[in-house]
Amino acid sequence: MSSEFNSQAGKKAKKERPKKAKTGALGDLQSESLLAEANQLGNSEMQRLLNASKQSRDALLKYIVGRLSKLRQLQLKENDLLGKRDEWFIPVHL
Repeated sequence: MSSEFNSQAGKKAKKERPKKAKTGALGDLQSESLLAEANQLGNSEMQRLLNASKQSRDALLKYIVGRLSKLRQLQLKENDLLGKRDEWFIPVHL
């Protein structure tokens, strides 16, 4: 009888546990907070904020691409100089 009681109590305890609810549209906390903020601000304000963040992202991306382009140019120049090692290495070594 005690084993029967224990198994029924265990089943009852499992049934009473609350299930974790998914949060947000994608099931994560970040999307939940984004949706809550959108509900508070309204569509037009949220659209303005998203456009401002897109502009910041585009400006940062343009800066990064410019820096990577400059580094690539320097690497190509360095590679050319390594091909001409005989011209520069001997005077530097002496």
